[in-house]
Amino acid sequence: DGWSDWICMLKHASESRVTGLSPFSGYGQAKEHGAGVAGREHASTPRAATTKRLSVLLLCDDFKGHANTVLDHIGAFRRYSRHDVHLFNPRLVSDSTLLDLDAFDVVILHYSIFVISENYLSPRFRDKVRQYKGLKVQFIQDEHRRVDQMTEMMRHLGIQVLFTLLPRGEVRKVYSVEHLPAVELVHSLAGYVPESLEDVSAPLLEARPIDIGYRGRTLPFWLGRVAQEKAWIGQGILGAAGRYGWKCDIGWSEGDRIYGAHWTRFVASCKATLGTESGASITDYDGSIERRTKQYLAAHPDADFEQVFEAVLRPHEGNVQFNAVSPRIFEAVALRTALILFPGEYSGVIQPWVHYIPLSKDFSNLDEVNARLRDRAFLATMTETAHRDLIASGRYSYRRFMDEVDAVLERCASPRGSGHLTRYRLAHVERSLRFGARDVRRLLSIGTRRAVATAKSGYALRRILSIHGGSRIVRRFVGRRDGVPQNSLAELLKDVFRLSLVKQGMEGGLKGERPFTVEIRLQGEERQLTFESTPGGGEARTASCWRDLESWVSSKQLRSIVWDHSAIGGKVRYAFLPYKEFSTDFGATDFHRFRALEELASLLPDEAVRLLSSILGWDGDASPRNSDQSAGARLGNGATPGNDQIGNRT
Repeated sequence: DGWSDWICMLKHASESRVTGLSPFSGYGQAKEHGAGVAGREHASTPRAATTKRLSVLLLCDDFKGHANTVLDHIGAFRRYSRHDVHLFNPRLVSDSTLLDLDAFDVVILHYSIFVISENYLSPRFRDKVRQYKGLKVQFIQDEHRRVDQMTEMMRHLGIQVLFTLLPRGEVRKVYSVEHLPAVELVHSLAGYVPESLEDVSAPLLEARPIDIGYRGRTLPFWLGRVAQEKAWIGQGILGAAGRYGWKCDIGWSEGDRIYGAHWTRFVASCKATLGTESGASITDYDGSIERRTKQYLAAHPDADFEQVFEAVLRPHEGNVQFNAVSPRIFEAVALRTALILFPGEYSGVIQPWVHYIPLSKDFSNLDEVNARLRDRAFLATMTETAHRDLIASGRYSYRRFMDEVDAVLERCASPRGSGHLTRYRLAHVERSLRFGARDVRRLLSIGTRRAVATAKSGYALRRILSIHGGSRIVRRFVGRRDGVPQNSLAELLKDVFRLSLVKQGMEGGLKGERPFTVEIRLQGEERQLTFESTPGGGEARTASCWRDLESWVSSKQLRSIVWDHSAIGGKVRYAFLPYKEFSTDFGATDFHRFRALEELASLLPDEAVRLLSSILGWDGDASPRNSDQSAGARLGNGATPGNDQIGNRT
């Protein structure tokens, strides 16, 4: 319990030792070095390196629910470094009165800490880092967005060494000497070969039941064509599977993703897997490209990538070519699964026809790909060659990666910390006592999450059944299944629950990256009902639009219902169930379309009018009424669904 933790920490504190002090030695203008990419040597002659063991603080988000690649990267620091590495997670911690950075020789900000977000690094923590006089190192990924904001934060924090994924020829387009005048740039990869896969045994290719397996993802349009390829390659191969008789297990939605040991087993069950370069072909320096894309999508909800590309993105395509090798390449090679990839540089790690089968981006060489896939001798030779060059050689191991990191630290840092870790150990106890309940909620088991999902569905179902004609709505949607054009009852329940969040947002009861309310407007030409997140607190200014909306629905003229959260961005937090807070996001576009509600309006307009009126708290006089007239309409401020019968029963 908490008291035992305090006793243990005090016991350890009494045993800690103090190391010698020495001033930090700085260095001159920005330089580039080549650690981490294909084992290249440093580009310049290093100064005399320290031979003393350094005390390193790694600020990282080590939440166990992260993908394996994130946890492997964090774990490598403690597992393989020659120095004493200590972890601390500052996420959701507004301050730590006990954590003393001056106890350490080096402070490292891991890429899992999104430094420009106060949820990850609060203003007080930023001040701690800024005031720290030792060596400050940052690892960064997703370098294609918010570049100006990120570099400004680096200057504010006083970052001195930056590990970047950007290709050598592109790095100065993003991090110019003018923007980062005293920062040393070191090249690295997004991930390496985890120890658990270095000597793993894998089934023979002929024993694997899946010909081609793949999990991609749909990424925001404003990242450019390279980012869209993760979905396009899966779609193209799946479309050709029937012609070639391939047994495929391919997906690219968030619901298709696989994690942990299940992912390893999945890759090992495939003869081949697909892949593309990671990164983006558009870099958004000030967020304007993202904003314009979201605005266009808000006005044109059904626009595909090519339409958005022509309307917004074309002038920016290729402004920075941020292409890199994905850690998934190493995972597949370690499991001796053949690679079928779109051609690319892949950070110089792999070569076509030696380590992978190149698939033309227009899919014009599918016959050749099929022939190679059917050639078991060729696949066996290629997978063994890839395993020898990438895995058995140790060239891309986390052990080799940490050797290069240690060399940078030893060259740039001097022992200066007090070495007294009493406050560090007590800071962990302080964090646990302050935020234990919140961490427990983050670590909810799958079973508990299903119970919460059931509670949300039950709440939404009760809202539907509370109106006249509600049972008719349910009967109309029951029996619908995923994969057909019509929306299922489950999708309708999700829309109803989110519509209840809109109502809470209208009253200023939602939380986000900054205070906001939700305003309602009608776009007459598009016949679109828009819920728009608007910066500011208090109750939203809601247009008197109920009569027009009722007319649109009744005459089946309403075309779309959307929630545009782009002005705020990020997740929305809300109260649900007693004393618990949950969050929802809008995906990459910060935009949600209520497709099930749209279908309800076209199928049962009268019932749709009554449901909208009940949840949004509107009456026939076109003015919002108090939602307490409908039990449980609000989700927060004490009147949450968790406080009503559904929440308590669940």
